[in-house]
Order: sequence, then C-alpha cells, then structure tokens
Amino acid sequence: MRDDELDQVLRDATELAHKKAKAAGTSLTYEENGKMIREYADGRKMQVIIDDQGKRTEIEYRK
Repeated sequence: MRDDELDQVLRDATELAHKKAKAAGTSLTYEENGKMIREYADGRKMQVIIDDQGKRTEIEYRK
C-alpha cells in the first residue's frame, strides 16, 4: 500500500470513529496540535491537562 493510500485509510477510519462516537453520545479523546483533546458528542472540545500528581483537568480548547 502506498503512503497516500494509507493516509486516506487512516483519515476514513478517523472520520468513521467520530461519527460513531457522536451517534452513540460518547466522547472521543485524541491528540491535536500536541495537546490531548476530548471532544464531546455535542461538539465541545476540551483540552485535557494532567498534572504531576496525576490530577486531570479540562479547559476549553482554543486552537
């Protein structure tokens, strides 16, 4: 498989995962611009921050 074909397969799989998660009313967690992002079914995107003690905090994600 060529690199461009693999890239397309990965894009298609990502898009399908997004659609299925939204349809199921669940969130997705992924990396974007070097940050951990949780995207909720309603479209909100939150940046997930984990501190040195392992405490997780979410803040509104702004590109």
